[in-house]
Amino acid sequence: MRQLPDIQLADRDSERVRLAQNEAIRELQLFEILGARVIRDVSLANGFEVEVPHGLGRRFSFWTHGPVRGAAATGRIGELRGRHSGGAPIDASKTLCLQAVGYGATVLVDIVVF
Repeated sequence: MRQLPDIQLADRDSERVRLAQNEAIRELQLFEILGARVIRDVSLANGFEVEVPHGLGRRFSFWTHGPVRGAAATGRIGELRGRHSGGAPIDASKTLCLQAVGYGATVLVDIVVF
């Protein structure tokens, strides 16, 4: 995110307004949702664990997905945390590990992660 300029205005009233605006902007910048990433067209093969790089540069806090496309049946998408089913570690600071089950086909979804 952009840093706020650290300048001082000569007029006292203008400076008070600038400081109030800076404070309000800094408060808004603390919301993690503002750093959210949308990852489009993630392909999830039915029954397979898929690591999706999220690019946040830190552990993610939350994720969700949009409508599932290409399903042959009703299913669900779940997240694996800590380790894959085979025991290999999952680095949540780099990837989100998802598994689609029950769809009967490879599906496409858009993922939002923050």
